[in-house]
Amino acid sequence: MTEQQNLITIDNQQYRVDDLNEEAKKQLVNIQTTEAFIQRLNNQRAIAQTGRQSYAQKLSNLLPEKEAAANKKKDVITIDDKRYNLDDFSEEANQQVVNLRTVDTELQNLGNQLAIAQTARQAYGRALAEAIQDATPVKPQ
Repeated sequence: MTEQQNLITIDNQQYRVDDLNEEAKKQLVNIQTTEAFIQRLNNQRAIAQTGRQSYAQKLSNLLPEKEAAANKKKDVITIDDKRYNLDDFSEEANQQVVNLRTVDTELQNLGNQLAIAQTARQAYGRALAEAIQDATPVKPQ
């Protein structure tokens, strides 16, 4: 590892990684692992959003021409502020509704996981800040 690669900047101070205590090194690994996980979650969300757009487009091409009666409450779905009777949907349109609901659930789950990971990242950052209190920063050259 070169001298530059062996340095880490924390709160605008540079430290030699090799000089950090074991707790600080552990927190660095936790932060790196969490950041990689956050990136994977963001990638998964982007994929799910692309899939959702595709399902929504397919469904929009399959919508029935007539809208649901204003007094109908059961088995009605609203799409783009228009109410449709699910009984009027083709099998393919019903499958797209299932796909949309599934991907919406997945997007919600990914958002929840992302919030958890970001909370953990903040906790690891605080733990690292505590762990380096006794560390000596590298003096600027």
